[in-house]
Amino acid sequence: MRLLGLIGVWILSMTAELPAQKPGDVRLDPASGDYFVTVMNDAGELVEMRVVPPNKVVLDMALRVESVVQGRWRYSYSVTVLPGSIQPLSFFEVDCPALAGIGGLSATIPHPWAVRHSSEVSLPSCDFSQRGTLTLPVGGTLLASLEAGYLPSRGAARAFGAAEGVRWPTFDPIEENAPAVAVVNRLEGFSGGWKEIPTVVPGRDPATITDAGVGLGLVREDLDASCGTLGWIGDAAVCTLLHGSIAEAQTAWGQGNVASTRTAIDAFLATLTAHHDSTGTGPITDNAFWLLTVNAEFIRDLLPAGGASVTLPLAADTYLRSGSPNQNQGTEPILRLRASGNNRALLRLDSAAVATAVESGTVTSARLELTITLNADNWGATGRTIDLHRLTQAWTEAGATWNCGDDLDPGNQKPDCPLSAWEMGGAGPHPWIATPTATPLITNGLRGVITFDVTSDIQAMLGGGGITGDGS
Repeated sequence: MRLLGLIGVWILSMTAELPAQKPGDVRLDPASGDYFVTVMNDAGELVEMRVVPPNKVVLDMALRVESVVQGRWRYSYSVTVLPGSIQPLSFFEVDCPALAGIGGLSATIPHPWAVRHSSEVSLPSCDFSQRGTLTLPVGGTLLASLEAGYLPSRGAARAFGAAEGVRWPTFDPIEENAPAVAVVNRLEGFSGGWKEIPTVVPGRDPATITDAGVGLGLVREDLDASCGTLGWIGDAAVCTLLHGSIAEAQTAWGQGNVASTRTAIDAFLATLTAHHDSTGTGPITDNAFWLLTVNAEFIRDLLPAGGASVTLPLAADTYLRSGSPNQNQGTEPILRLRASGNNRALLRLDSAAVATAVESGTVTSARLELTITLNADNWGATGRTIDLHRLTQAWTEAGATWNCGDDLDPGNQKPDCPLSAWEMGGAGPHPWIATPTATPLITNGLRGVITFDVTSDIQAMLGGGGITGDGS
């Protein structure tokens, strides 16, 4: 049994027989959301009871999941009763498996609430319930938390609005009313009738994640649900970025490339952070953020040691415009590619810094990360790809133009580069490797971090070179 005294039941008719009905029949009043259950009274007559379900409470819920010690996480739920709620909140619970090592339950509100871990076989839960008549009114907030040894998984919370207790039209139980008892229990909160809220709960045993491959498969399932039926991520472009990173991590793990697996997981986590706003205005909700972040971090920590990751800043960057072929853009704060027309973005790493970072080791994985800060959303219905190439000719940030790798006077509107002229358009030959390193798809609405696998380029660049992004 979960609750007592949740639902008010009123007798509408104590004498009128209902010959076409039998105990346990039920009908819903669509206007009020209340139910009418047929029962037998002490006189053997069929009458209807009005059953008000505890699902008329309207809530807003925020979530946070944090590691407290290794192998243990704290789940915090902030539950607010919103204006317009017909019922105050009297009971709140979340899925809590019996073997999850549940502890540290607390409920912080202006007045004390009772807490417990119920290990019922049918629906084990962590319960937070009112004491006496002190329900949570409109505008009130319940801060409920618990600790568990299980990782986050998809589950549900259940909220119960407050109402009067059940009153039957019988002095003693009547055997014929057994079907009606089951129906009433299902409607008034003993075994159903509550407001169910999909949320993140402690439901995944870490011991079942035997390696990164297993864990990445579970994260992929969580991501599919978050971008799909659950609607926890409301931006298709963000979903595309996240799916791409997970797919790369799974491919790298399947190839035995631990460093690339770690890099892909890091890119996945960076995208989550960039698009999550705890105020609820971002495309990634609390549920999706904590579900995916905590599990991805756990998987990353499972990866074998070695393959240290080093982050290096770009040594130089600029972009070129075919419309201003002798103008340099090296002082611009952002790089501009276009959905139409011809622009080129140039990027360069310091090869000496790469060599110092690698020392006597080898580059097993390298990734270029760029952040889309502005998207004009003019890439067409299906988007367009951009091409990333390795450059084969030297250039300077302050002198590179459409016509020159290093224009000696980029302010005079003519090429001044007798030794560094290059062909950025037309038939070529072009100053880059013809086969693209990567060809990511750019779509309308796409923002945030995008990544490129440039392992082969960085390996080649240890002897010099650069990278160009082709946006033509």
